[in-house]
Order: sequence, then structure tokens, then C-alpha cells
Amino acid sequence: MATTSSTCLALLLLLVSIALIGGLLEAFDALPETDQEQCIDALDAGDYIQASFVCPAGAFLSSIFGESPDDDEDQEDDT
Repeated sequence: MATTSSTCLALLLLLVSIALIGGLLEAFDALPETDQEQCIDALDAGDYIQASFVCPAGAFLSSIFGESPDDDEDQEDDT
């Protein structure tokens, strides 16, 4: 049981670190341009390397955990 909680803690710390680094890069305008259409195409093709360059960080990380950027658009349309 301790292994599961330590794994969850490590994953949480990793995600927080990524968010902090992303915030710092954005503050210094060092983030590359993203393209939603290219992002969806790369994810649909299973090209995660290309997706990591053209997707916003949140969309890319969500895709790793099973959510598609298309899912986010569908939720926005439903509201």
C-alpha cells in the first residue's frame, strides 16, 4: 500500500513541477507556438513526439492519460 501512495505522490510532484516550469517559460515567452489542428492530427496518428511539440502542455498530458483534445471541444460545445 505504501508503494501506491508513494507512486501517487511522485506523479503529483512531477505534474506540479511541469506546471511550474511551464509557467516560468510562459512568463519569459519561451514556449513554442501550438496548433490545435496539428495536435489532434498527431495524436490521432499516435505520433506523440510530434504531438509534444505542437500540442499545448495540458492537451498533451491529458492525451497520455486517455483524454483527447476532441473531448475538451465536445464538452465546451455542450455547455
